[in-house]
Amino acid sequence: MVVSQRNIVTASRIFFRRYFPVVAWLLVAAWAQEQWSNKQKVLRFTGQVMSESWEASGVTSGMLKKVNVELFAPVEPGQVLAVFDDAQFIAELEVARKELTRLKSQVKAVEAALMEDSLDSKLDWDSDLRRFQVDVQRFRVDILDLNLQEKELVSELRREQDVVLSCSSRLQILEDREALAESNLSRLESLADGIASVSEIEEARLKWLDLINEKMVVVQEQSLAMGQVDTLKATLNSLQESSNDNQNQLDLAQERMAILLRNEPESNFSNDPRILTVVDAVNVQSARIDSLAVQYQSLQLKAESAGIVRSILAHPGQSILAGEPVLVLAKSKSSKILGWIPESLPESTLREFDFKVDLFAMKEVPIEYVKAGPAFEELPQILWGAPGVPEYGRPVLFKAPLEASLTPGQKVEISAIL
Repeated sequence: MVVSQRNIVTASRIFFRRYFPVVAWLLVAAWAQEQWSNKQKVLRFTGQVMSESWEASGVTSGMLKKVNVELFAPVEPGQVLAVFDDAQFIAELEVARKELTRLKSQVKAVEAALMEDSLDSKLDWDSDLRRFQVDVQRFRVDILDLNLQEKELVSELRREQDVVLSCSSRLQILEDREALAESNLSRLESLADGIASVSEIEEARLKWLDLINEKMVVVQEQSLAMGQVDTLKATLNSLQESSNDNQNQLDLAQERMAILLRNEPESNFSNDPRILTVVDAVNVQSARIDSLAVQYQSLQLKAESAGIVRSILAHPGQSILAGEPVLVLAKSKSSKILGWIPESLPESTLREFDFKVDLFAMKEVPIEYVKAGPAFEELPQILWGAPGVPEYGRPVLFKAPLEASLTPGQKVEISAIL
């Protein structure tokens, strides 16, 4: 019994000498950790990745003819999102065509009058100048005529291209229906005698043949439209060459007139009222055709920048007012985060902290503080901790690195060591 107690005491002394430094170190480490934790205070609050979106609106009123994009589809800058009906544009083109025809007649009448005057009197510098002035206006009218033809052809080309696209969609539907009808006919023909009647088989056969005939009609319609598209494109190319030739002739006529004016610097510039009337009429018609070009461009709603179709607010056949949104586009990724700080901390203090965002994937990303809002406000309902219990905080804007690939609307947690 005495030996056992002595052994126990000896063992205790050995254990104490051997393990006391370790135990002491652990106690000191725990104490230091506790002291460090007490000095550090972690600020945590909820945030949300900002959704950068914008409306795509038309600049003119009219009926929406076609929407070229689907929901959540990506779009690129300059892509045509929607097309408005061009009936009003076609009507104004026709008016412009008649006014241009009248202007041509007016120019010819002035040319004839000046020619008659030159026969009755001696040719002089003023008569040459008047002739050059009329030449310039005639070439201007010819260029306006070609511009008007181009707009008419481009409008017709768009209609034929729409027919081609419509036929493609119809053909896809008809091919699917034809395949189902053919499959049904084969199934009925393969059944044993007496299960499928002759009338059922004949009815299925007629349905299949009707679909084939309907598909062939659409194929023919598409083929004609594609031929028209090719013809119109070739005509437009030829028209462009004619426009270039007329522009060269106009430049040459203006150069001849300038040379004439330089050779007679002391002479008065001819102010024949007949020519001035033609000049004014050509200027008016030129401005009108330019406005038609702007109107034609407004019939196409184009994307100003890249994004994703977030929502479609209007549909074909719907009347749209100028400025009324047709689609809502949004960026697929965002680098901006809006957080709501619960404590009332000075903005100067916020600039000193290193903020991080927790992406709920065991990953923290450093973010840059941008600025704080002027007052406390209610958080979005989706960020409330308890349903029906509003929460408030001071909004703060942060910027995350682009490689963080944040999804707009994503809920995140932001933290900083105070």
